[in-house]
Amino acid sequence: MGASQFFTNHLLPHTEAYTAQLVSASIANSKPYPSGQYVGYVNALIAGLIIDNYWYELDRMWIFAAEQRVHAQLSIVNPSGLNASWPVALSEQTNGGTLTWNAGQGYTNYHSGAITPAYLDLMWKPSDGPNFYDNSAAIGVYSYSDINLAGTWDVGAADATNIASLTCGNGFNKGGYLNNDSTHLYLYSNSNHHTGSLTTLTRYSNVNVHYEGGLVGYGTASASPARPTVNAYALTYNLNGTPAHSTTTPPPGLIMNAGRLLSMVFFGAGALDQTAFYNTFQAFATAIGFNQYYP
Repeated sequence: MGASQFFTNHLLPHTEAYTAQLVSASIANSKPYPSGQYVGYVNALIAGLIIDNYWYELDRMWIFAAEQRVHAQLSIVNPSGLNASWPVALSEQTNGGTLTWNAGQGYTNYHSGAITPAYLDLMWKPSDGPNFYDNSAAIGVYSYSDINLAGTWDVGAADATNIASLTCGNGFNKGGYLNNDSTHLYLYSNSNHHTGSLTTLTRYSNVNVHYEGGLVGYGTASASPARPTVNAYALTYNLNGTPAHSTTTPPPGLIMNAGRLLSMVFFGAGALDQTAFYNTFQAFATAIGFNQYYP
């Protein structure tokens, strides 16, 4: 396929559909239109993900490090098809706490002790897929900043029996659970060099693997795949309808994010080239200006 065919058949329909959503969000919220420069950067990201064969395997991806807050609330991908309704925007939940968004960086929250945290309801259930599926799933985040607190959960969901969640990018440990109801995956790292990291937990063929910066980290196999049936949250995780906020030290403690900036969150299928995905997203992060110093 030539470059012009690729542009017409694969890239243009997706970039036009997403740009239309950005404009609609701007109009609905009386905000400025997205700049041509920002749209160009996102279009380049979409093109890279299509070339890497990742785009059609994504269920949701939120670029929190957007130009405008209303744009950060939109998934850039619509797995239901371009003629279907676009996924609804995420819902900000402050709970009387502090939820901060910074242009070009992303979202962060703060909590102390057992206070219910501010968080983002992503308005999507892992059980809805369609690409995030039993025994083939991936969940990932891009951390703009580091924190020095163990057991801070960045994104995920858990119903009464099934859990899919991820903690990453802090100086004490990182880990998570992915699609299992009886055993869990927990990952440790002694490194504190995680600012600017793209961290992903994947499950495929009965094996969970942790990636950071496109490289394989420490991981173990897990059993009994199943998908949570409650909405996923970011800046904590959904613990059967409640934002997790225990102060128990992991594993498997449920302390949530206490100050880290998240620039991106995604969910999708598990059997994909994480190194290529990392390189494509890091190029976007560099272009838009929120790339940090990892690795």
